[in-house]
Amino acid sequence: MTTPSDPELRPGGSPTVVVTHDDDHLSAFALDSSSVYYAEDAPPVDIFKRPRSGGTPTRLTGSQIYVWDMEVDETSLYWIHDPGSLSGGAKKSGEIRKRAK
Repeated sequence: MTTPSDPELRPGGSPTVVVTHDDDHLSAFALDSSSVYYAEDAPPVDIFKRPRSGGTPTRLTGSQIYVWDMEVDETSLYWIHDPGSLSGGAKKSGEIRKRAK
């Protein structure tokens, strides 16, 4: 019998919780070497940054309507912002936004 290479599949392996967010579901996330970036699911959406090792989140931006995806590079955080109305729901269209990490 061979042991799986994924530590979570090995006997005794278990996932580690990196982010817990009690207010809303999470809709998108991205990682860099030191931080986790994530967005809430229900509008108006806030985007947060939290150290991968745990700790207090920092609110990077707020009042987004819907956030569908996130990416990071060395200096910036990018996300798809859907400006669908709060009452009419998401349109699955929109714009790519950027801000410094």
